[in-house]
Amino acid sequence: GRGLAEREGERAVHMAVAQADITARRTQAAHEARSALLAHVSSAAGIGFVAVDRAGALHEAGRTARELAEPWDSVEAFWAAIGGALRPAQSACGLCGRPEPVGSETVEITPPRGASRFIQVTWTGHAHGLAEGKELSVAIVDDVTLRSSAREVERAAHRRLVASEAELRAALDAMPHALVVVSGGHVAFINRSARETFGPDAARHAAV
Repeated sequence: GRGLAEREGERAVHMAVAQADITARRTQAAHEARSALLAHVSSAAGIGFVAVDRAGALHEAGRTARELAEPWDSVEAFWAAIGGALRPAQSACGLCGRPEPVGSETVEITPPRGASRFIQVTWTGHAHGLAEGKELSVAIVDDVTLRSSAREVERAAHRRLVASEAELRAALDAMPHALVVVSGGHVAFINRSARETFGPDAARHAAV
């Protein structure tokens, strides 16, 4: 404030000066800007991300991660369900040297309502400067239920194929006649009768 005052018959100008250390505010503003940038980029790319502290507690989550968490009613409940199933490896951070979670895991979790989901968690390392006074790690979260289901269908089909092949071999082995199956000029299969007919080196003799 500025004011005029009379002092010993002279006009004097008095000014009140206030000063404040705004370092903390500017630092916090920088952290908030970094956090907003991370949230914007991840949302634009359709990537779900979470930032967690050293104890594994959730610090923040991006829009896509919050959308994934809707069946759990809160992103905190969603991350709690995932975090309890994770066993990430630890590696020294290239910047600070402290351990950080690394690698990728897929966990199966069941929401309070609906079918179970397969969530893939990929750790990207420490997020230095994301929050003041906190050591945070960022993880990418992705719903891979459809991919996991497709892989399970493939595995089931393979198991059925192996089982049917074993049944076929058993049936061919039970035949009383010698049977030799040739593929590409090579003996692919000989049954029990053929092995008994051709002796110890059955495959070579059968090929001849």
